[in-house]
Amino acid sequence: MFKRRKDGGFTLIELMIVIAVIGILAVVLVPKMAGVKDSAKYAGVTTNVKSVEAYVVANIDRWVKTQKTVSEVNGLISGQFSGNNALANPFGGTALAISGSANEGIVLVTVTRGTDDTTVEIVGYGIDIDPGTDTSYEEVLKATVTADGQLKADPPSGS
Repeated sequence: MFKRRKDGGFTLIELMIVIAVIGILAVVLVPKMAGVKDSAKYAGVTTNVKSVEAYVVANIDRWVKTQKTVSEVNGLISGQFSGNNALANPFGGTALAISGSANEGIVLVTVTRGTDDTTVEIVGYGIDIDPGTDTSYEEVLKATVTADGQLKADPPSGS
């Protein structure tokens, strides 16, 4: 009397419900995933700044005692972070600049030496806030190390 239905597949309604659920999840998750990539890049810049900062804090006392010149300190810092120890720029390109100019993902190190004091300023830069100018890169992290090894972490200039 009754023919038995084959239980081999999904009905059209079941398939439409699954597609609708996947669509809703995509609408909710895709915008959140877009920000993850930028957050990872900023974390990479922060890590690079912290690496340079740790190296400077560990060595600045010795540099001051042996009266290293600014160019010698610059050479020591750039030498430490070259070859196998080179910092990776999460935005692509070079990651370390000694007394250069700001760019995306750059860790800019500026060494100044006064009569009684040596100071190393380390600034990590993020994205270009105003592409029309050369000096509009967002500061991700800024730290200053003084001759006595004291670290002063400054909030980024944009905050």
